Amino acid sequence: MADNTIRFMGRVHDEALKRLKKAADLVADRARINVPVDTGALKQSIHVDIHDKDELIARIIADSLRKTPAKSGPISYAWYVETGEGTGPAQPYMRPALHSSLDNIERLFS
Repeated sequence: MADNTIRFMGRVHDEALKRLKKAADLVADRARINVPVDTGALKQSIHVDIHDKDELIARIIADSLRKTPAKSGPISYAWYVETGEGTGPAQPYMRPALHSSLDNIERLFS
């Protein structure tokens, strides 16, 4: 009986992880569509980070640590583009990506 429960919980976990990855990929794909492109470095930096230890967590990141293909160094302006904090106007791409994906994400988990 305990073995069946453990196997069942393992299957539930695996299915939840699979759906979480799909949901995160939906948002990341939409963010790549939304993001303004100059050099393309910010768009290329958008990726999914899944944590599967004590709990399942997905993060969609416009990474400030990845090196750009150009010689300009690390991407450090993702937040400034999203929020407009800095010299230019806000050009949101990440939050709208999440909001426009919510219905599809809900369907994945229902």
